[in-house]
This record gives sequence, C-alpha cells and structure tokens, in this order.
Amino acid sequence: MAAAKRSPKSPLDVDPGAVFAFRTSPLHPDSPPETGRFGAFTVVARAPKLIVVAVLDGVWNRMPALEDVREHGVLRRRRFAHTGRPAVFACGADDTTGPADLTALGTVPLTAEQTDLAGPYLSPRGVGTSFSTLALADSDVEGEWRWTHDRDALLREREAVEERRRCAAEAEKERYAERLAGLTWDQLLAETPFERWTPSPPFPPAAFRRAAVRRVHKACRELRALGPKPRKPSARKVLKALVQWFNAADQAAGWVIETEEREDVCRVLEELAHVAGHPSLVLEADDWREW
Repeated sequence: MAAAKRSPKSPLDVDPGAVFAFRTSPLHPDSPPETGRFGAFTVVARAPKLIVVAVLDGVWNRMPALEDVREHGVLRRRRFAHTGRPAVFACGADDTTGPADLTALGTVPLTAEQTDLAGPYLSPRGVGTSFSTLALADSDVEGEWRWTHDRDALLREREAVEERRRCAAEAEKERYAERLAGLTWDQLLAETPFERWTPSPPFPPAAFRRAAVRRVHKACRELRALGPKPRKPSARKVLKALVQWFNAADQAAGWVIETEEREDVCRVLEELAHVAGHPSLVLEADDWREW
C-alpha cells in the first residue's frame, strides 16, 4: 500500500502505533537551504486532545517506507547540553506545525521501550513529561544528525543565531524601558496580557488564560484605587494577593505555569509594581510564588 502524504497544516489525530515520516528542514537561517534528509516518528500514546510522539533514530536520504523504520529505536538527544534523554514529547492532536512532507507510513505494534516511555504521559502525575509542538520532531532529527556529522558548521550557525538574539535582546530591553517610562493604569487595563498563550497545549487552557487576564485587570483597578502614590504595604497586599491567586490557579489546573508562562506573569508583576511606584516589590514576589 502506498504511503499517504499529509499536509503539515492537517491535524495529526491518530492512535498509538501510527508511524510517520517527514523531510527535515534547515535548523537556522544560515543553514544550507535543503537538507536532503528524512526522519520518522511513532505515536506512542493518546490522551484527550493530546498525542505522544517518539522520534526514531533513523535518518534517510529519501522518504522511508514502513519496512525501513521498523527496526529503529527511539532517538537520544546528545547535542549541546543534552545527555541522552529520549526524544519523546506530547503535543496537541490538532497541532499543525509540521514537519514538512509529513507522510503516514502505516501502523506497527509498540515496542517495550516505546510503551515504557509513554507511561508517564498516561499517569495523572505526569512526572518527567515534556510538551512541545510537532515541529520538535524535525529539529530533533536534523539537530542530532548534524551534531554527529557536521558539528563545526552547526556550532558556527548557532553562534550567529546567539549573536542575533543578543542584539535583539538589547533592543527589546531599550523598548521595554521606554514602555515602563510611559505606562499607566488605563493603558494596562486596555491591554490583554498573555495573548501569546495559544495554542493549548503547549500553553495553558484558554479558560485559565481568560481567568488570569481578569485577575490581572482586577489587581490593576485595585492598585489604581489606592491613588497616585500608594503606600508600599497597600501595594504589596494587592500584588501578593495576585501572586497567591496564580499559585492556587496553577495548582488547580495541574501545574500549567512553566518557563514561558512564568516569564510573562513576572513581567506583568513588574509592570504593576512599576506603575504603583514600588518596583522593588517585584523582588519580594519570588518569595510568594510557587511556580
């Protein structure tokens, strides 16, 4: 039976054992525009609205067939600071991020290794799980191949990327300083924080995001009501209550505040503390938060 090609813009809503192949993409803007390489992954678990993917350790110079991938195990991440962790992660069943030329190869029984790796994702606690987008399978295959076979060029490209990031970070720092200098309560209330928290997963559920926006706006109104020069204890009380709300909401939602969400919430706290005239309260927030 011929393999069925899927558009990368189509959701991947399938059951465990489904195997997909894909064409890898350049890792960086300075990478060669065509890799000439193909990888594959197996869906190893299914939960409501989620699939769990195990990236395979094979790399081919053409689109592989099902018989080509059967004997391959799970890829281990070893590039940069990785120490051999299996390339397994969960993503939304409606994820449409790629990879390119995604092709359904067929279905195979899960191996014992794949079943073991899927276990934490089916556990209520979810210890040791990782959430991303389907595009991670692409970068796993291409990144590990280049780390083994083309490391020097990969490191040069990585350094160029880091330099661009450093420049962008400096520019963003300047823009943020200008924003803080002119920020007002009316402006904060007119804005919608956490707009980048989409889709879910990997970001928190939409209901959590909407509740967080409402709670932040409530804190804005409470701080504004304290007047143009509120006393520090009064401002502290409002900000601490907001942090405690996030503590409780995060626990109730199953610990959904991770690195990016944490950065966004801390930025909101910084802005509220700045407009309230007590920026040092942000330093105290680390003692209040549980995320």
